[in-house]
Amino acid sequence: MGKLTPTQNMIIDASLELFANVGYKETTFKRIAEKSGVKRNSIKSVFASKQEILLSILDKYKHNSTGREILDKKDNDEFLEPIFFLETFAEDLIILWNSRNEKRFIRIVLREQFAADKNCTMEIKDIVNELRSIWWMIFDEMINAGIICNENPLHLAEQFINPLFMIRLEYLTSEDEDNLQISVSKAVKHVKFFCTKLDLNHNDEQ
Repeated sequence: MGKLTPTQNMIIDASLELFANVGYKETTFKRIAEKSGVKRNSIKSVFASKQEILLSILDKYKHNSTGREILDKKDNDEFLEPIFFLETFAEDLIILWNSRNEKRFIRIVLREQFAADKNCTMEIKDIVNELRSIWWMIFDEMINAGIICNENPLHLAEQFINPLFMIRLEYLTSEDEDNLQISVSKAVKHVKFFCTKLDLNHNDEQ
């Protein structure tokens, strides 16, 4: 999907909230119209079906949810200081996942994954797999640069990403705003443990 119009964004934002809180099946065009302030006929002229709205939501949030934009903003040589690089990424990712719309997005995926009538083609494993593939490449670069030695980059990606995603599922799926601090703290502790196991503390001191 290309750049969304203001009207499309209004419809998507309203649908995101409704799908997350009351469910896809229970959400009607009437409800979307009331929530978005866009007339029902206007909605149908932009999106032919609820399925099309759902797919637009998934398209909009899937790649953002992997932290690609966070990585794009980092300098190419930041991974030469691996502890700082990993810690700041983990913190920024948790902050991203704590946003209201990211929480709603992940609840939609969770709801639809276990729904009797699946309308969502995406599952949690798809998001994790994309995150893992990104970090597989990053750890491979670190290995090639001599920052990490004698390790499998795929295994490193799994060991780094999986605990972070578990923090997301445990603390960052509700509308509660009080879980950010504990989530960031747990993420930083995980990164410190991960770096210690790889002896990256020693590498940073060299």
